[in-house]
Amino acid sequence: MFKEVLQSAIEDKVSIDELEFWATILLQRDDYDVGDLEGSLYALSEPELMGGLDKVKIARLLTLLD
Repeated sequence: MFKEVLQSAIEDKVSIDELEFWATILLQRDDYDVGDLEGSLYALSEPELMGGLDKVKIARLLTLLD
């Protein structure tokens, strides 16, 4: 599902702001086990730490997950 959401952002089905919000919510909720995705979600929820977030960076993250 995580990869599908990233792909949706690349295809403009989900905005960058929505992606950031989604990642923030997943990190804040204790009832979601984010496991190995925690670092990726943190990067999405704090885009200023990555120098901003754009489709190129999302695509790179997607390829790293494969």
